[in-house]
Amino acid sequence: MIIGEFGLYQKRIFAILCYQPFTSGLLVLISTFTLSTPDHRCAIPSLENDTFHPQNDHHRDLINQSIPQNSKCLLRNQSADELGNMTSSEYKCSSWVYDTSTFTNTLVTEFNLVCDDASLKSTAVMTLFLGLLIGYGTGNIADYVGRKPMMVLGNVLVCISSYLLVWSPTYTFVSVVRFFLGFGVALQTLPIYNIGEESQ
Repeated sequence: MIIGEFGLYQKRIFAILCYQPFTSGLLVLISTFTLSTPDHRCAIPSLENDTFHPQNDHHRDLINQSIPQNSKCLLRNQSADELGNMTSSEYKCSSWVYDTSTFTNTLVTEFNLVCDDASLKSTAVMTLFLGLLIGYGTGNIADYVGRKPMMVLGNVLVCISSYLLVWSPTYTFVSVVRFFLGFGVALQTLPIYNIGEESQ
């Protein structure tokens, strides 16, 4: 038996409930772009305005002399002994230049999450999903506190976390903020089904 109809109140609740998973999905999937790793190579130490793509023939020669072929993490140190024999050794670099043709800036380029630190990119993704996992584990609390307050708390957490993520000064700060972002997304989306059922 149907009582009443799909009125203005139900339409408003439905619109709000559809908006939540849409924005939450964007926040989770945006990692594809913000954590993208562009082509990169070691920056040439003696060159102040080094760019990924060669600027001229001299720059191309300098790249070929300083960087082993197809290497993204090593520099070549060449020296001559007293007899004029050239010796070459390789060492890890500490700064990189990136191809900015697709993305001008990502978290990977901002915090140099390449070479030895490449695994930190996966950790940043994992912290978001850890926040989601723990957030989804709080479903029983919504029965006591209320579903709408949990959704509002999730919205507040997502707004604050999203804002802080833009101004993150360190990688550790990014990881912590991404955890709270995931937690907030879980709090946002968890009560949607129940609120939709109760609003009919």
